[in-house]
Amino acid sequence: MATLELKTQFQKEIENEQDNSVIERVQAYYRRLKATPCQFSSEELIEEVRRSVEDERNGGGKSMEEMRRKHPSK
Repeated sequence: MATLELKTQFQKEIENEQDNSVIERVQAYYRRLKATPCQFSSEELIEEVRRSVEDERNGGGKSMEEMRRKHPSK
């Protein structure tokens, strides 16, 4: 289904929705999705994992203790 068709269908569903809590939850979910800072494609994710594994093999990265010191829990 094309993007325009999806948008049109979704708009009609929202317009016909009577339960305000459903609309609020959908809106909150949409805003969370849009606020997500980074989303990898499958290929990008695989490459990122490969680079991370290689970095770890070469002694890169930080220990859990170092990360906890840098980012203490609140």
